[in-house]
Amino acid sequence: MRAKFISFLNHPLVSGSSVLFFGTLFANIFNLLFTLFMTANLSVRDYGIVASLISMISLTAYGANALIPTIVQFAGKFFANQDLGSIRSLYEKIGLFLISVAIMIFLTLIIFIKPLGAFFNISDPLLFIITDLTILLGFLIVLNNAMLQAKISFHAVSIISILGTSSKLIFAIVFINLGLGTKGAALALLIAAFLPFLFSFLPLKEIFKKHNYKQVINIKEIIGYSIPSVLGTLALTSFVTNDIIWVKHFFNEYNAGLYAGLSTVGRIIFFFTSPIGMAMFPLIVRKHNKGESYTSTLLIALGIVFFSSLSLTILYYLYPNFVVLHVLHRKEYLAITPQLAMFALSITIYSVLSIMVYFYFSIRITKIFFPLLIGAFLQVVLLTFFHDSLSQIITITLSIELLLLVGLLLYYPYATKKK
Repeated sequence: MRAKFISFLNHPLVSGSSVLFFGTLFANIFNLLFTLFMTANLSVRDYGIVASLISMISLTAYGANALIPTIVQFAGKFFANQDLGSIRSLYEKIGLFLISVAIMIFLTLIIFIKPLGAFFNISDPLLFIITDLTILLGFLIVLNNAMLQAKISFHAVSIISILGTSSKLIFAIVFINLGLGTKGAALALLIAAFLPFLFSFLPLKEIFKKHNYKQVINIKEIIGYSIPSVLGTLALTSFVTNDIIWVKHFFNEYNAGLYAGLSTVGRIIFFFTSPIGMAMFPLIVRKHNKGESYTSTLLIALGIVFFSSLSLTILYYLYPNFVVLHVLHRKEYLAITPQLAMFALSITIYSVLSIMVYFYFSIRITKIFFPLLIGAFLQVVLLTFFHDSLSQIITITLSIELLLLVGLLLYYPYATKKK
């Protein structure tokens, strides 16, 4: 029994996801400290400006992050074969694409500085210029992080994440104490993107050695994979973003605030389980490309995600008041306790669904993007017409997620038999 337990702990999925989990945990601690420092040292108006800048950065990051499965898929194959020349070619081609998109976004935001300023009620154009540079760097670091994930350098991914959030906090403290206010916060965000970007080249330096001659890679194959995987990834992400947008639109500010608190508590479940998917994807890509069995890796990932998510859901069901008060610290949020267990169950289903989606992407079955798009569209339509209560919002999302999950699980024997 002890030998089996030690073997389980030493499994690359378990050890890798543990490294990513603790890296994410410490990074989020620095994020929390940054938020607390901002709220304590900036006026409500200035903090609102900083929050708007952060949301701009986060929004553009969704598009860049959708490319991660494509980068990990092909880079993982090349790393598995020690084909550094092809990795270098892939890096340069995707890097050129990301730089082009980032520059287009940069120029667009510069052109529309005045309308953006009016929309966000921000009068200082310098804040937008600094934020534009941060967005540009954010696109580039996605490439490096995905390459490290494909290389299965999980320690490096974690260190980069911690470096980014810790430097953001440190420089925010320095700049704001120097009296720079919102400009100081914006500069801290820029430095928090620049330093990890520089550091991320160190574990990738072998790619750029002169003797690694670039190889011809199949661009059509990459595009053929990337289009459905990007659409599928964006559709999957929409399940946990559309509901918040629709609640903000259809409900009053008080109920929208309650739902935001409910979402914050519920997403703790996904925070605990998301490193499993990050570790699983490149491991199965490597096994698939080597012709090795990946069934045990998938089953371990599903087991860990399902049982850990379900355990937290049961905790939420049994002790909702305790959970809400210890996470949100305000008695007003106790109004969400009747919906907490159902929302937690929705996040549990979403977490398991994410594992199945990334599993299929890892073995190059990308046509599953189509039901994901249908599900995302169906969610929007149903939420548009049926939004009488917060419980109804949750039920619609949960039902669609459950339907998709059952479909993907039933598809597994057929998909793997064909492979």
